[in-house]
Amino acid sequence: MLNSNDGNVRVTSYQSGSYRTIASAIAMGGIYDSEEHTRADLMERYLRFLIPAISNNEDTQPIAKVELHSAYPNPFNPTTNISFTLPENQAYSLSIYDIKGRLVKVLSEGFGNKGMNRFVWNGTNNENQAVGSGVYLCRLNTKGSSKTIKLTMIK
Repeated sequence: MLNSNDGNVRVTSYQSGSYRTIASAIAMGGIYDSEEHTRADLMERYLRFLIPAISNNEDTQPIAKVELHSAYPNPFNPTTNISFTLPENQAYSLSIYDIKGRLVKVLSEGFGNKGMNRFVWNGTNNENQAVGSGVYLCRLNTKGSSKTIKLTMIK
């Protein structure tokens, strides 16, 4: 458990088998300095505080398989964050399709690093034109694996 000096930050890590659960609560007023910062700035500082405490645990399980994580926010407007985990350095492609299966955008393709990989979709197609509201599919393809998640664009 980690605490700030004023007691406003609490982080607890539970390990069970190959899964880890992190419980965290923060009072935004508990993180401050002499300069004005946006909520996003404060959240970034909080995450920089939080992540080393979690990642320094030597009991962390190795990554066993390709994972395409839930996008956030979802539903979204105008951008959403998409992340996936690779068990080893390998080739991949990350693409967006409409509900009829037509290619909308290739977000990224190439050789990805082992571990977490993150991308942002800004709600545009391959021609950089804004797409309409609706349901889209995000597909991650790797050698021997294909994962898909649903994304909802609202305007």
